[in-house]
Amino acid sequence: MSTTSSGAPPPSRDDAATGGPPRRRGRRDPATVLGVLGLLLTVVSVLVAVGAWLWPNSPPAPEPSGSGSGPGSGSGPSPSPAPAPTTTGTTTAPAPAGVFLDSLRPEAGGEHLTELPRKIRDDPAYGDRPLAIRCPSNQTGDQTHDVTWDLGGYYLDLQAGVHPFYPAGSDTRSATFVTAVVGTRLTDGTLRTVRAGEQLQARPGSPQPLAADVEKGAKLTVSVRCGDPRGTVVLTGGSLTSAR
Repeated sequence: MSTTSSGAPPPSRDDAATGGPPRRRGRRDPATVLGVLGLLLTVVSVLVAVGAWLWPNSPPAPEPSGSGSGPGSGSGPSPSPAPAPTTTGTTTAPAPAGVFLDSLRPEAGGEHLTELPRKIRDDPAYGDRPLAIRCPSNQTGDQTHDVTWDLGGYYLDLQAGVHPFYPAGSDTRSATFVTAVVGTRLTDGTLRTVRAGEQLQARPGSPQPLAADVEKGAKLTVSVRCGDPRGTVVLTGGSLTSAR
């Protein structure tokens, strides 16, 4: 049996098999590591580029003022603000406020007011806020029946329908005279009265409108005369338009 002259340990089986110098385990070649890193960086760069192409940035959110931005390149259109209400060039003025004549308490002549005669209580022709005034007896001193209201200068116009009623056996052609008189307060405190409207053609089968200008009027007096004292003069839909 022979031995080496240098006294070095015999080569391992791996060295003997390869015939080369012994290699250290667990060490990587620097060139190999750099190559792997470079490959990884290349793959990541490619993935980022592909992602940027497939999923581009979304358009910026709209400003708080609600103004819409231009068309974006995102996957869908940006939400549009709610449309503003449509307006027209003209404005419809509200109906003027006012009161019904039958809702006011008379200042004078309230004793001439009466209920609707039983024959016409259920008649729709007399059903619009009826105000019934008894016809005068046509005797001396009782030829007109006047009913007065205090307006206080708060109203502009009077509108009413004049619809007389005469019972059976009376003259259905009897004329009815209704006059609206307005009193205006002068600076010295006196009252100046003027005839502001009248209706002289109304008959039981032919009611007629009554209109009067009562602007700045302090008092309103409705004066009634009848051809037949058995009749009743009915004001329907009587209303006063408010000045305020």
